[in-house]
Amino acid sequence: MSKPSLRLFVSFPEELVDRPMIYEMVKQFDVIPNLRRANVESHSGWMILELAGAADARDAAIAYLEAWAAP
Repeated sequence: MSKPSLRLFVSFPEELVDRPMIYEMVKQFDVIPNLRRANVESHSGWMILELAGAADARDAAIAYLEAWAAP
């Protein structure tokens, strides 16, 4: 049986382009990412990401991503 997933649109600024955010999220929250589409340039980036795993792990991973998006 497959785990439920959420589809997210994530954008990030220049200072996060080189950061391995997906790797960090997987290691820290034990979620399963499926990168559907992305565009990363030197000044910014975005990705469409499906995120599967336990609901509490997905919620924690989303909070992690939102913390990076906060000003």
